[in-house]
Amino acid sequence: MLGSAGALVLAGGKLSLDTGQCWVDVWAFQRLLAQAREEDGADAERNLQRLVELYRGHFLEHETDKPWALGSRAHPCAKSSCCYIQAMAKAHEAGQRWQQAAAIYQRGIELDNLAESLYRGLMICHREMGDHAEALRVYRRCRELLSIVLGVQPAAETQAVYQGLKA
Repeated sequence: MLGSAGALVLAGGKLSLDTGQCWVDVWAFQRLLAQAREEDGADAERNLQRLVELYRGHFLEHETDKPWALGSRAHPCAKSSCCYIQAMAKAHEAGQRWQQAAAIYQRGIELDNLAESLYRGLMICHREMGDHAEALRVYRRCRELLSIVLGVQPAAETQAVYQGLKA
């Protein structure tokens, strides 16, 4: 494909791929995320599912021993989608639709299994539905992933939710 006459475009001193000839997953993800932000209800839910299907994981996620890959891994797509997911889930929480919010948080965790705020939201949903055991399991999963992958403990806010579950 790169041998194709128009696949590469030089503009403003920068070399890029021609969007008319090349499909890039990050570009598709960004377009879908922008579209999802403009919609609500069932359309937003469908777009969230499409985002989950499109997202294939963190950039070079298996290159854990390569420090140069870490910066690229924290791509704005992951952060943007996390914010969008939280906003959708919070809207359901405000209406006390805990199951719908929990489902959204769960799908968000499928997109980014290191997004601690999504685990915290999921814990709160399970607490509000009266399923303390599941909320505790979510906390343990979050704690283990953060510890193993990043070498950190959950934030004070997450630990406060956990402590409230134990009381």
